Amino acid sequence: MLAEPYGKLIVYILSCMGIANYLSIYIFSYASLRVCFTIILGLLPLAPFVFHSLRAIYTITSGQVNSMCYGKPTIFNEHVFTDLVLPSDIDFNFHMNNSRYQHQLDFVRIRFFLETGLMRIINARKASAVMVAITSRYRMSLNLFQRFQVRSKIISWDDDSIYLEHRFVSSKGEIGEFVYFICLAKMRVLKATPAEILRVYLQTETLPEIEDSEELALFKQFNKTSSTTLKNEIKE
Repeated sequence: MLAEPYGKLIVYILSCMGIANYLSIYIFSYASLRVCFTIILGLLPLAPFVFHSLRAIYTITSGQVNSMCYGKPTIFNEHVFTDLVLPSDIDFNFHMNNSRYQHQLDFVRIRFFLETGLMRIINARKASAVMVAITSRYRMSLNLFQRFQVRSKIISWDDDSIYLEHRFVSSKGEIGEFVYFICLAKMRVLKATPAEILRVYLQTETLPEIEDSEELALFKQFNKTSSTTLKNEIKE
């Protein structure tokens, strides 16, 4: 089953190369040009993968550069990443596809952990942080070539998880900063506790107390209820 999508990709590439080779016979008279045309057109299906890989590398490494140039920001500050809606981000409605928000946040979170220095502390303890729950709300569409900011911050933590809030912010008419998309994310810390990580990061034994917002409290309650329901289904 895992090989199926790769098989389809190979068939697609070979099909494109076959079509390109057929067309090149009528377009180019030199064999070398026909070969180049066949290879270029045949490899076009890989272009989105290459493009998105380069974009992900830029998103992550720019955070490292910022921390070296301007110093490491604290985890309680709002982290800002500026981006642009590109043609590869849109769907047939010519606005940013729903899945692109989550795709972008995967790399923004890595940038967040690297830029703050949290990743170094987590790796030193041979721990890791994995996504276990997320809730999203799409308020308004981001359109093609519209600039926006992704604003991220830690809003809470408990015995085993860290909670982050992400906002996609851009201008809208006379409103300078309108929240187009907002989501809450729960990241489980494995082989360590958030308290241990934060004590090392803040260099203190006493962690600040943060009151949960109403939205976060409902998010936590949903996760708890869902977990209980699914466990009961297994027992039945």
